[in-house]
Amino acid sequence: MKILNSSKCLNVGSLNVRSFKSNEKRLTVIEDILKYNLHILAIQETKIETEEVIEDILIGKEKNTYYSVNKEGDRHHGVGLIIRKRLPPKFAKVSDRRCKATLKIEDINIMIIAIYAPINSCSEKDPSERDKLYEQLGSEIKRLPNKEFLIILGDFNAKTGSGHNEFPEQIAKYGKGFMNSSGRLLLETCLQYELVLSNILFSHRLSHRTTWTAPYREYITHDGTYRRNPIRNQIDYILIKKQHINSLKNSRSYGGILTDTDHKLVIANFQIKTKNQHKKATKKEPKINFSEFSKKENQIKYRNSLKLIRYTKNLTPQEKWTQIVDVLKVQM
Repeated sequence: MKILNSSKCLNVGSLNVRSFKSNEKRLTVIEDILKYNLHILAIQETKIETEEVIEDILIGKEKNTYYSVNKEGDRHHGVGLIIRKRLPPKFAKVSDRRCKATLKIEDINIMIIAIYAPINSCSEKDPSERDKLYEQLGSEIKRLPNKEFLIILGDFNAKTGSGHNEFPEQIAKYGKGFMNSSGRLLLETCLQYELVLSNILFSHRLSHRTTWTAPYREYITHDGTYRRNPIRNQIDYILIKKQHINSLKNSRSYGGILTDTDHKLVIANFQIKTKNQHKKATKKEPKINFSEFSKKENQIKYRNSLKLIRYTKNLTPQEKWTQIVDVLKVQM
């Protein structure tokens, strides 16, 4: 069964939608999925008040499955996954802030985890919920087979900006601003489990690295002056295993979305290399045994072959070139 296109490209995204309850908001999210050709989208802050929801959503001409989890009656949080129907997953609710889905593309097992972390200010007052979230995530990663492809998508509410100095392999040098306590915990988790922040690995312009924009334009700075531009931060990330970094082709944020939210859409594009593709890529051309040219009879045979090219008539230029190539590839 053909799961993805012939090149096995997998496009995944993460977006804090700030409610997924209205039909209008759902339609704009669907339009964004189509616009960016996403196979999987993790959404946060759904504000769906039901503990678990599973339903079909038509996106273009293709059916997709929407999974949502939250605390019963909670109008403020919620996290979910929208996955194309042709990628049938095994879905599981882990908590009101985390859900997961496992799927398979030929011989490759993929674990998708969606996360919505508490905001940093609340976590600094009472870190228990945040610590529990990361503790559970770490336990989940430990249980995964080493070769399993892992993608963690979410709004982590964590600023990792200056963390490159302490965690150079996790964040690269394209962070913005300073690292806060949630950002430190995130990077410590990445270091422990050999993960990287995919959307800060590439040298994109700053507007393609920031993921959240403050919803007000005028802001008073510490010296009493006004900012001309709103505050922008990096708090949404797509995490992958360091060992799978070669499969990552690009990752960045996109601000030109239709969905009404103060967050940007974060996307990671993967080139999934299956076992069959690897065999095809490593297939070697047969070697020519040049030592046979030292024999006199083979030299005569080769010269005669070249004469055939010189005196063959009524051939097009392409046919002549093809004949020359065939002769030069003769194996003695």
